[in-house]
Amino acid sequence: MLKIFVDSKQEITGIVVTSDWHKGIYRDSKLPYRKINCTVLYADTDGDDVSRYLTHVFISDSINEEWQPLKYKGIVGHPEGWAKSAKGSLGGGGGKGIIGSLVWLLLVIVNIAAGLIAGQDLLKSKVAAIEKVIAPLQPFSALIGVSALGVGLLSFILSVLSLHILAGIIPQLTAVALGLVLGSEVIKGKATGKLKEAMVKHEAHLQQVNTRSQLIGVAGLVVGVLYLFLGGARYVI
Repeated sequence: MLKIFVDSKQEITGIVVTSDWHKGIYRDSKLPYRKINCTVLYADTDGDDVSRYLTHVFISDSINEEWQPLKYKGIVGHPEGWAKSAKGSLGGGGGKGIIGSLVWLLLVIVNIAAGLIAGQDLLKSKVAAIEKVIAPLQPFSALIGVSALGVGLLSFILSVLSLHILAGIIPQLTAVALGLVLGSEVIKGKATGKLKEAMVKHEAHLQQVNTRSQLIGVAGLVVGVLYLFLGGARYVI
């Protein structure tokens, strides 16, 4: 099927079905048919993280009450336009392909989970019922904090390596901040050498972060939820 659109798979970033089946009857033969649209996201050829997308239509005829294989009909023309590539500032978790998608998912999870724990007092004062969601997470607060710190740093490193330093910078920052709020005590207890010296040296800064734990928690929760929806619209091939 790819040969219909391009010469090689590398020229396409993704293909997604963008309509339901639409049935009709030919005027001349009176035979039924059905058609469906698919949108193709073409590869970013100039490195600006913007890709062309174009919608194509396929049609299937019914012969002897059996639907025949799809045939390419042509370009619909709508929807069409330009879109940020999956590795762009909203869609990327700091990498490409499976690794980028996994890091994106982990970034969402740690922001939401750590945000709920760190901002629990403020959240409970607004929505009392949220305590039922937070309670099961509470015993794992330190682990979630360390995970948030690690995922945030890993995502940033992958962004730098892929030359997209600002890709996902906001959820990366909130994840690191949440990690310091929830996991700093555990890290200090396990740290040795220069890492321990650095944490002792910056103890005052860590305390300042902890005094804002409620606001950081709520911010992380909001960022995690927004990033889930804004960054989750990905093409698959």
